[in-house]
Amino acid sequence: LGCDLDHWGVDCENTCPQFTKDGCDRGTGKPNNCEATRFPSYLEGQGVCSMCPETCRSQYCDKNGMCTVHGCENGFWGEACEKRCPDGCSAACTQDGGECVADVPVSVHTEDERKELDDA
Repeated sequence: LGCDLDHWGVDCENTCPQFTKDGCDRGTGKPNNCEATRFPSYLEGQGVCSMCPETCRSQYCDKNGMCTVHGCENGFWGEACEKRCPDGCSAACTQDGGECVADVPVSVHTEDERKELDDA
């Protein structure tokens, strides 16, 4: 006999972890899916719904905790958006290589100084 979607264990004695969607593995308790902004994983041998990295755009990640759903927040790159964009990137960088994109030079002059330069 199988367990209902909310339980796991030999006798279905354990409740699936908080934030679980679509049940959990009967043998390990690892969630099949988790609510938005979380992903199925293990913590200290227990199945859990871990938080997606804060550096994932809107904190959404895939079932492996990677930021493949919406990409990275500006300023980060890498599969889990774990790397910072290089200094000098004014907006963002590519997720797969960290190359600057949408670069707009950042002015080092104040507004008054720019006005003086424009009038000169």
